[in-house]
Amino acid sequence: LFWGRVAVAKAALEFRRNLFATTRNYTDNRRCWTPTGSRPLSSVPQVRALYEQNARNQDVCDRFAAKCETELCKCLREDVMPSIQLTDAIAVAKVKAVEDSIKFVNLLQNEVGSFALMKGSGFEQRDFLTCCKFAEGDTRVLMQKMARDRMKEFQSSKHPQVNWTTEEKKLCATLVEAMSASGPDAWDEHHEVVYKLAGLIMDGTVSSFLGPQSKL
Repeated sequence: LFWGRVAVAKAALEFRRNLFATTRNYTDNRRCWTPTGSRPLSSVPQVRALYEQNARNQDVCDRFAAKCETELCKCLREDVMPSIQLTDAIAVAKVKAVEDSIKFVNLLQNEVGSFALMKGSGFEQRDFLTCCKFAEGDTRVLMQKMARDRMKEFQSSKHPQVNWTTEEKKLCATLVEAMSASGPDAWDEHHEVVYKLAGLIMDGTVSSFLGPQSKL
């Protein structure tokens, strides 16, 4: 399962990398009219900004997935079970690599016009990312588990939550209050809060695993 999640994460990142490279080649050579001549589509502000944002995110996701792989290889060589920290990181790597790839590929498609509709552009194979989303654990289910585990810690006096952000604590408190008033159904009713909490947990996991300078 752990190897499967690492493999899915790296596959999603590689698909995204190749699609962005192919598209960048097109936009570098696609000229756009301007009153003073023409310019490459890659230089249009929103397209240029998207390439820059993607590059930063891809770099962090690549390094995070690579470290998960390295740590898991070490466990296999030493014939020991992965730590809770590593198994949690692997789950985060699977979710972040896939969901961020879906996000950036969708953004890219909306900026490159008819190229995204052409056979051979790579966009016709975007369903691969949908397969990644549901392989080795539905990303939504994994995010639900992250949030539930965090809620259990929040409600336990054994965990001081010293490394949690203020926002995480607020979201946990919101869910506790809602469930106290409306019962278990409040969890579904506040699904946006649940997924926001999971997002913060994943951001914190990446920062602690790679270092605080690494932010998605």
